[in-house]
Formats: sequence, C-alpha cells, structure tokens
Amino acid sequence: MDENKVDLFEKLIGTEISSWQGYNLEIASEALTPFSKYDWEVLFAITLAKPLYWQERCAEAIGCLEHREGLAILMALLLSPSQDIAEIAVVQLDYMSAQLPRRFEATLKNLLVHVNENGSPLSDEIRGLIDRLN
Repeated sequence: MDENKVDLFEKLIGTEISSWQGYNLEIASEALTPFSKYDWEVLFAITLAKPLYWQERCAEAIGCLEHREGLAILMALLLSPSQDIAEIAVVQLDYMSAQLPRRFEATLKNLLVHVNENGSPLSDEIRGLIDRLN
C-alpha cells in the first residue's frame, strides 16, 4: 500500500532530537526511490505542514540522491517564510542542477540580497539557479 512508503519515510526523518547524519540521510533518501507518483503527491501535501526540522531533512533527503520527482517539494520550500529552509532548498536545487520556472526570479534575487547582507556562502548557488531559469 502506498501510504506505507510515506509512513516509512516519515519515521526515517525522525524527531527533532534524533540523529541526522550521513547514514540516516542516505537511508531516508533511499526510501524515496520506490515512491510512486501518488506517494510524491502525498509527501508534497504533508511537507509544508511539518515542523521546520522535518522540512529541512525532507529537502536534504530529496537532494541526496537527486530525486527529480521531488523538485516540486523543493520549489515549494524555496518559497518558505523560513530563510533557513529556503537556503536548504537552494542548496539541493543547485546540487540537482534544477531549471526553475522564471516565476522564481524575484524570490531568488531577494534571497541573494539576503545572503549577501548576512555573509552566507550561498551566493554562487543562487546565481547558478538564476542563470538556469527557464
């Protein structure tokens, strides 16, 4: 049953205090591999309602093995009011060499201003996404 795959992924994400290192990240990312289209839709539907730590881990798991089916989730996280979540989405989208729709241009430019003001090292990744807008 499809819900079992999503439930397993949710368990692998863990709690805010559970370990989230390379091994845990890889296992969670591998759990996404057999996802059906329906599973991705369910994951999309629940991700934005989850706590920030969960959204961060979900984004990292999608990007770890470059699950292209999760691009919609990463794009939604890019629009997050949380700067940290948006930056994690940038890293994963850039790692996947994603081509975003032009409607993300203002979001990316605003994020670029923010990271430049705060000394964040993500300006190259954001510029890369801007260069690949379609």
